[in-house]
Amino acid sequence: MKRAGKILPSVSKELFHAVHGKAAIFFTDLVMPRHTLASTASVSLEKARLRSQLRQMRRELAPARVADLSQRITERFLRTKAWQEAQSLALYIPKLADNEVDTRALLHAALFAQKRVFLPKVLPDYQLAFLPWTDETPLVKNRFGLLEPQGETLGHATIELFVLPGLAFDRQGTRLGFGGGYYDRALAQRPGVLVAGICYGFQLVETLPSNTFDQSVNLICTEDELLCL
Repeated sequence: MKRAGKILPSVSKELFHAVHGKAAIFFTDLVMPRHTLASTASVSLEKARLRSQLRQMRRELAPARVADLSQRITERFLRTKAWQEAQSLALYIPKLADNEVDTRALLHAALFAQKRVFLPKVLPDYQLAFLPWTDETPLVKNRFGLLEPQGETLGHATIELFVLPGLAFDRQGTRLGFGGGYYDRALAQRPGVLVAGICYGFQLVETLPSNTFDQSVNLICTEDELLCL
């Protein structure tokens, strides 16, 4: 694992050898036996622990370090076949207060290349819609403090590439999100779509806990590595 500078604390061995689970937790309409519930509970606890640890590691990045790593990630991602071939893609506006990878250069590179860009909008019932975006699209903060486009949802747009945030990814393509299952639900409705995750090097680990409903990524890009799955 490559670390993003000496300012990061060491990572426990458990971070790389987390427990795997097999049961769904977000879909509360499913009836699960007791042993499955126990397995799901242990996975949920492990995910919560990892989220807390990784959030803290990310918070400790200095602003200059965030800018440097984000630039390197952007430059590497712009060279990928996935980026170059996609004519329509879903991106996200970073929450800079949380030191997310800064995607603003990617957003403007997409517009410059005349790609169609879509941004996520949070809907009720843990759903996401993806609305068209240009540099003139009005944005508002949602209840999570994230900027999202205004406007009505128009059903499923044709999107060739999804670029996702995440707290961690592993080398099998598992993504550790923020706990709401928003992207998992959205991607489950788009089987076969190309999905990329971008993150700092310390967020790419060997193994993450997972549930059956977790959606995997096909490509992971860090400042030092491009992993195609």
